[in-house]
Amino acid sequence: EPFEDCCTIFLPKNPVIHPKLEKVREAEKAMDIDALVAKAVEGIEIL
Repeated sequence: EPFEDCCTIFLPKNPVIHPKLEKVREAEKAMDIDALVAKAVEGIEIL
């Protein structure tokens, strides 16, 4: 039984390792990239 760290807990049971480009583009269209980037960097502190 694998150790349950964050990688194995959130790993899908059947990951897609060769996605169809069309499906990837559809998924990307549904994402608000600007908002995701803003959220990712809003808490950054440069030391």
